[in-house]
Amino acid sequence: MSIQILSPGPLTTVQDLGRHGYMKDGFSPSGAMDARAAVTANLLVGNDKNDAVLEMTLMGITARVLDRTVIAFAGGDFSPKINGAAVPMMQAIAVFPGDEIAMGFAASGCRAYMAVRGGIDVPLVMGSRSTNLKARVGGFEGRKLMAGRFFRSCLFPRRKSRAAIFRMRRILKTEVFPCARFRAPRTTAFRRRRFPPFFRRNIS
Repeated sequence: MSIQILSPGPLTTVQDLGRHGYMKDGFSPSGAMDARAAVTANLLVGNDKNDAVLEMTLMGITARVLDRTVIAFAGGDFSPKINGAAVPMMQAIAVFPGDEIAMGFAASGCRAYMAVRGGIDVPLVMGSRSTNLKARVGGFEGRKLMAGRFFRSCLFPRRKSRAAIFRMRRILKTEVFPCARFRAPRTTAFRRRRFPPFFRRNIS
């Protein structure tokens, strides 16, 4: 899978959850500023939580899709659009060759994340794909994205991630989702006759 960057925005870099254990050598951890949003975007497309994503600051990218894949946006609301039509944040979206991804200015938040199924394929540097702009390592040659650049996803996602995709598909085929239920400390605030029906019924 590959995507061509048409407009990179003011500061778009490749990040994962960071490069840890090298502070003694002068390398800061780097990594996504909003780790929760980066992990969320990855999980939405079936990736491992530490796969590389695009981190966009204040304004998003414009890009052309060259191969069929699945993407997701999380973090700040940058009003993403596919072929001019608004698409939701926090949702897996199938895209096809020729589709154009466009993101605007931040309507809320400061940074947004775009995950691509398989993760962004850039070389590992000291165990991480994160961009460290000051040290000029990681990501795309240690730099922010530039117009005209192509990036690819890892062609063969890990078995763990692929299995997670299939599990999600099986769950989504049903109308009833598994839900854990247990008695909490404040159950005394409810009438006892309410408990048996609650624990017997399916929650969808």
